[in-house]
Amino acid sequence: LAAQMGSLIRSSTSNAELADGCRAIGAELVKLMSFLEINIVAIRKVLKKHDKMVGSQQLMGNFLSTRDDKAESHLRQLSALTGVSAIAASIAGGLTAARGSSQQGLVQRSHTVFYGRFDRKDSFNEIRQAEAILSEIDEMRERVSVASGMLSTAGFLATQLEPGMTEPVAVEGREPMICTYLNHATTFFYMMNYYIVLPSSGQYAQELGMPASFSGAIVGCTPLAAQISAFAYSGWTNYSYRQPLLFTTGLVLLGNIFYVLALPLQSSWLLLLGRLSTGLGGSRGISRRYIADTSRAQERTAISAMFVSAGCVGTAAGPGIAAILSGMLGREEINAPFGLILNTATVPGFLMVVLWMLHFTLLLVFFGEPACRKNKSATSNVKVSKATRQPLIEQDKSEDIQEGVCSILGRDRAVQVCLLSYFVLKLVQEGVITSTPLVTGYLLGWGQEDTGSFVAVLGLLVLPLNFIMGYLSRESDDRTLMCAMQVMLCVGVLAVVVQVRSNTVSGINFVLGAGIIYCSASMLEGVTMSLLSKVTPPSLAKGICNSGLLSTEAGTLGRTCGNWLVVIVGAHVSLPHLAQTMFLPELMMCFLLLALTR
Repeated sequence: LAAQMGSLIRSSTSNAELADGCRAIGAELVKLMSFLEINIVAIRKVLKKHDKMVGSQQLMGNFLSTRDDKAESHLRQLSALTGVSAIAASIAGGLTAARGSSQQGLVQRSHTVFYGRFDRKDSFNEIRQAEAILSEIDEMRERVSVASGMLSTAGFLATQLEPGMTEPVAVEGREPMICTYLNHATTFFYMMNYYIVLPSSGQYAQELGMPASFSGAIVGCTPLAAQISAFAYSGWTNYSYRQPLLFTTGLVLLGNIFYVLALPLQSSWLLLLGRLSTGLGGSRGISRRYIADTSRAQERTAISAMFVSAGCVGTAAGPGIAAILSGMLGREEINAPFGLILNTATVPGFLMVVLWMLHFTLLLVFFGEPACRKNKSATSNVKVSKATRQPLIEQDKSEDIQEGVCSILGRDRAVQVCLLSYFVLKLVQEGVITSTPLVTGYLLGWGQEDTGSFVAVLGLLVLPLNFIMGYLSRESDDRTLMCAMQVMLCVGVLAVVVQVRSNTVSGINFVLGAGIIYCSASMLEGVTMSLLSKVTPPSLAKGICNSGLLSTEAGTLGRTCGNWLVVIVGAHVSLPHLAQTMFLPELMMCFLLLALTR
């Protein structure tokens, strides 16, 4: 076809002859791509049928993996559209040249056709709309690309599945969007509850007769409790999503009740118990696994971005609402019924009690069990009855499963990089949030309201950025987006590390770097969450060590390390050197993460 196109350019004597010849070659190109599509689909269906009928000898994974990575492979040449794209571009250029208002010379016309130097791009777009053959070529190219992608995906999945499985467990229908929104709302309220006590925790500690530095323990015990409870919830989600969500909501509600009762009872232990109960009610691992199990693969990155946006908005809403309530109450203290005390330290707890009661009611009424868990619950009795007939020796398989978890995590680089990405982004993000009041207070003279407003603006800014990330996920692969966000994370940390003699300039550098860190880390979390759910092997995805648990543990560990890093560095380094000392090792970790991802 390329030779025919070259001959047509040299031999055509009129625009009409050139246009007719281009259309004829375009029709042949459409037939060729149709032939390619038939062969690609046939290969996939034949291999799939073989593996279904011959269960003991699976062929698809080995056949595709040993042929797809070789340049001389005929299988790879089926999906190689480079030459097809070149011919299609030549046809489009020939039609554009043929429809020109002035007659072109042979040399100029051939140069236009083969190198695509069109004088007017708008006329070229008009040609693509006017010529039906160009639309047919684009449609067939898309169909061949889709068929090739399905074949590659089938081969990849066949190499990842356990013996005896021929296809992955598919998402059984689309869950109601109200369930997805309630899942996101759970994360929003939890992150809001996590940070709403941050501005007033020092005051609360002093009112209970403790130093203001005790506020670190008030805030820090929540992620520690969440890290412990995540294991139990991970196993629970193998059977249900509705029950653990209701249970965790009740725990957080109880924790806030303890929080508001600690002041009238003058009990620091009750205060810590309330924050521990809030951490034990952390359901982010449940929410992440719900997204991985109920969303379609092509929609998962966008839904994950929405999930991260909900958490970021909650992070911003917590300090923002706390600042508003503090401005409304001031230093006033109201004696409520039953001996309760309403002031700037306890009013966040009262607000969260009301919000969690409302959310618990909505979950109880509108959140339904997804289809994948309904079917599992319906067949659980049958599985138990079958298990009673099996020999007792088969119970030792649990030990093999645990060994499989360790071995898979040890050799699967994709899972390792995703978990490291979770740890680093949470480490850097939590470090910059925790250190912002200290650094900006010293460099720029910011107060509590200024810091709260800054964090609120960052949280609101993340919302549109994650919508953009959801759109980009349909145009680019997750690995490319991860690398781009990691580069931005490195830029933000570098801006924070760079300090000059002027406090004002250094403060501006810190504020800009903190903004870049917070936004890039939030967008990176959504992409990492989606990619981890896709690369986690099925043997882990269906057990306790699923993608939701792994990401939650890695992120919570990074969050905890970020908080304690501020405490440790702040105890040994003066405020002028706090940012440089704390973020320099984090910058090295960001560069290491980028190198491993690439």
